Amino acid sequence: MSSTGLLCVLGLLFSAGDALRCIDCVDLSGRFCSGSPQTCPADQDVCLSTLVQYEINSTNPKIQNILQSIGGVSPLTFVRHCGYSEACVEGVIFRTPDIKIVTRNHCCNSDVCTPETPTALPDSPKNGITCPGCFQTPGDSCREYTPVQCRGSEVQCFSYTNLRLYENVTIAMAGCATQSACNLELQEDKRKTLCTGGIISAAGGISSSLLLLTAALLIITV
Repeated sequence: MSSTGLLCVLGLLFSAGDALRCIDCVDLSGRFCSGSPQTCPADQDVCLSTLVQYEINSTNPKIQNILQSIGGVSPLTFVRHCGYSEACVEGVIFRTPDIKIVTRNHCCNSDVCTPETPTALPDSPKNGITCPGCFQTPGDSCREYTPVQCRGSEVQCFSYTNLRLYENVTIAMAGCATQSACNLELQEDKRKTLCTGGIISAAGGISSSLLLLTAALLIITV
């Protein structure tokens, strides 16, 4: 073997040895889980503990159809996995007319470390901001909007279209969000959540720029 070839092999060995390893597991009841260590991709630099909360208005027939299509959703899901340090934020909240999604991440960055376990976030008081909201399938775009009253740190109005949930099931959604929910890739297609900001009226009521949101949706679907 040439000296160049040997250096290449040694480089691969040392790169593999230096890669971060994290526990990979899922618990659909929201409880702490454990599993086998997995070697993280080179660009993922932290181990994450993630708690996802779903609050769903299952009385809405449209939501019932979605839940039947995807086989239901657990109210709390706990996940340990490799991830990016950008995900180490206090909380990400999406609120639509019928579904609220909260994601909390805790991180650590040493080999096979155990991040702190996130806890569920209680609902906050209304903050006087209202956004146009939707949650519908098929998810090419939102065609009808229902006002959504934002709470706590939800100071942005967001939208996302053609989110693939399962096989051919897609949704479009819009509503209130935290600042941390803006500009996120929800799936690997390089599209990101779009935020337009909430506007508080002088009378204390809330309105958002529906015109801006509609224009943004048109940009996304072009």
